[in-house]
Amino acid sequence: MRPLEVDQTRVERDNSPVTTAIRLLASDGVPTETRPPSQIATEFLSLSRDLEHRWDLITRYTEWLSGGREAEEEPTFWDESTQQLRSAKFALAPCPLVNDSLNKTVNLTLRKYSKSRYQAVMRQLKERKSEVATLRNICIHAEGSMENEALDIIFKTAHNLGEGLSRRVRDTATELYGVDPTQIELLRTLVVDLPRKLQNANPSEYPGLVFLYFENYVHLVKAELQLLKVPGILQNGLGSYNYPSTEELFSNNPVLRSILEESTRNPELYSFVSSFPELFGHRTLKDKTFTFVGAGFPLTGIVLHIETGASINLIDYDITAVENARKFLALTEKLGITAPGAFKVIHADARDVVYIPAEQPVHGLRMLDGTFCSPLCPLKPELVGKVVVPTDILDLASALPADITAKVIAENAAFVPWIRKRNVRGMSEVLYERFELEDAKFRMIGEITPPQCAVNGATPAHLITGLTATWNVNSCQLYMNMSNFYSKMDFLDSIRNRPFYDNIKRGIFQVRDEDKGLWDRRIREFYKKPRNSPCYLSCTIEHSVA
Repeated sequence: MRPLEVDQTRVERDNSPVTTAIRLLASDGVPTETRPPSQIATEFLSLSRDLEHRWDLITRYTEWLSGGREAEEEPTFWDESTQQLRSAKFALAPCPLVNDSLNKTVNLTLRKYSKSRYQAVMRQLKERKSEVATLRNICIHAEGSMENEALDIIFKTAHNLGEGLSRRVRDTATELYGVDPTQIELLRTLVVDLPRKLQNANPSEYPGLVFLYFENYVHLVKAELQLLKVPGILQNGLGSYNYPSTEELFSNNPVLRSILEESTRNPELYSFVSSFPELFGHRTLKDKTFTFVGAGFPLTGIVLHIETGASINLIDYDITAVENARKFLALTEKLGITAPGAFKVIHADARDVVYIPAEQPVHGLRMLDGTFCSPLCPLKPELVGKVVVPTDILDLASALPADITAKVIAENAAFVPWIRKRNVRGMSEVLYERFELEDAKFRMIGEITPPQCAVNGATPAHLITGLTATWNVNSCQLYMNMSNFYSKMDFLDSIRNRPFYDNIKRGIFQVRDEDKGLWDRRIREFYKKPRNSPCYLSCTIEHSVA
């Protein structure tokens, strides 16, 4: 039998994140903010006021759309950068005014702040909630406009080159990165290098802003993978269950070491390792399905697919975003950047979807092809008839409002084993609304955060699993569904009765005393039974590894 693919690499939590953060900030030359907090807060608010009139235009355009368009003429504005009258929907599109204001805002958030100065600034900004909310709306809308403009240039490039696109992308990538460019390098060439090359040669044919943040996305996606690869039981430094390293976890629970070593030869143990990522980390992600709420410019999903081989669902309520995502993915598939059939783009409101693991059907739910699931357990009446999106790991965008995020987690994602929420801490809360997890079914496992947030204390050090780059504004938090914890501990306690136990016992040099059991106290602390455990998840482990 061919060996099963189980990554034996140990990925560990950074146990000294503040020290690492200080080193990264110094090596990247991140400036330290020393001005009085009142002056910093005033600068943020002035940046909001600089673009407030543009936001008013967007608001008027939205009202005009919702009003049926017959009541009055479409709102317009004079665009100084293009010297023409334009629809108000382009009020926050890239231009010198918008670009300069947003660059200043982002750069201001990325400076190094002391804990006291950061807290003082945030106290002052909280007193100006309305203006801060306007600034957030401006940033989110301007980001979307920038992505749309970048996509327009990419689509124009594809249209103009036609069948020659594949050759031009590969030739340009080979010229820049050498023979046999990687999929990431081909993607970078499609998104950045080739459009910029064509724009430099013919600016009038390729107007607009080539995408600026490709490297941010690639680095952030790779950093966020640490949350899945580091075993959950290692991640919270203050948890009563925490182990500082995989070696200590395995030394105190030697059965785990043997299970991992034997998992490449035994399908049952392979399933065991896959079903307990909190103990082993997610060692094989290519058989998982990720769902992203927010399609837009789907770079996160594409980079994740390249890094893991996983299947990806993209959900967006905006039909234009859905159409753009499908069009862009058709290009990446044609170029061999993404695998055929790896992506599904779904036009839906995140609140109108139920997310469940792909192989765990629930009675009363309608699959994407219109068929209904076979019975497994009862479902809340308000969810019956909703469309199912198979989801092993749910990713929620930072721009998703906190109230919608909370509703999706509490109701629509109650069956999902793992959720990653792209979030903000510290000064980045000026750019997006911060989300706080309050759902009792989920435990916050760990967080990836910018070094700035580690140094100023915005992210508690014990929650930090790893760090993003100094030029990324987002954090990302991992939540684990606790609803099946009791059944998981029962399963662990029953492994002596499993057929595979004799195989793993032979590989253990020192088995814990039979009277004490196979597992030490910290394993049991991790799986303490939560309240309100739904029957669906209580039976999941038996279906997956029995």
